[in-house]
Amino acid sequence: MNKKRILVIEDVEEIRENLLDILDSNGFETAGASNGKIGLQIAKEFQPDLILCDVDMPELNGYDVLKYLHQDPQLEAIPFIFLTALADMKSLRQGMACGADDYLTKPVHIDELLEAIATRLSRTAVVSSHYTNASANVSPPSELNGANPEKLFLSPLQTKILQLIEDGKKTSEIAKVLHIGLEAAEFLESVATRLSTRLHRQAILKSQSHPESFIPIQEDRLTPRQLEILKLVAKGMTTKEIASELFISVKTVETHRGQMMERLNIRELAGLVRHAIRIGLIDLNED
Repeated sequence: MNKKRILVIEDVEEIRENLLDILDSNGFETAGASNGKIGLQIAKEFQPDLILCDVDMPELNGYDVLKYLHQDPQLEAIPFIFLTALADMKSLRQGMACGADDYLTKPVHIDELLEAIATRLSRTAVVSSHYTNASANVSPPSELNGANPEKLFLSPLQTKILQLIEDGKKTSEIAKVLHIGLEAAEFLESVATRLSTRLHRQAILKSQSHPESFIPIQEDRLTPRQLEILKLVAKGMTTKEIASELFISVKTVETHRGQMMERLNIRELAGLVRHAIRIGLIDLNED
């Protein structure tokens, strides 16, 4: 059985070596980098199954590392976990908005680290198996149980938030259901929406043998305004961001989103992303 490869990008040697020792002793093949610039070079050669990356580093910080990874088709889908001593809302918001899959604060507990790694690797394996089997007309793995495979990457809280959005709940209602503040609800909605959209688009890219030959279809069930909103939804923008972009109220966006799902007989946000791609509103290869 091939060992899973993990790249650790951390500028503090003691922390980096400690993480590498832990991973080595738990059966992983590892590589280490002392800064972001070296980390990107090693990532291209090492082709890791997962990357652990510090945020505050010389040369390139963790946010820039993730940005460059997402620009490389060979590396963009690698699960990425931030390591940082910064636990405030601002740094958490920035890291997750960049597209990180998880976020661990230092000092990292061994059990927490191994659990986060195992979760990401196992979900990657299940989704990869799903799309490989789909292209070969093989029954999907039992772990999917008929569910949208991209949702396996989401945490239970993110999945719950997406379900509430799909149920037509407003952000204020989501905050009330989850017993959290409005700012926290807006942030978590943003994280869940962006991650779900990114994962879904990556999955479609992997399942399309020749995405460049994709032929869009005409959509006449939606108004021009609804098509504008659909395009922004498919890009991973939140309700609040869409309202600001189009100079309309949050309530108007929520109303249009509900009408679109009803007219298109779509029950989840991932379905809206699929439809936007199908009618040519967004390019599968665009950022």
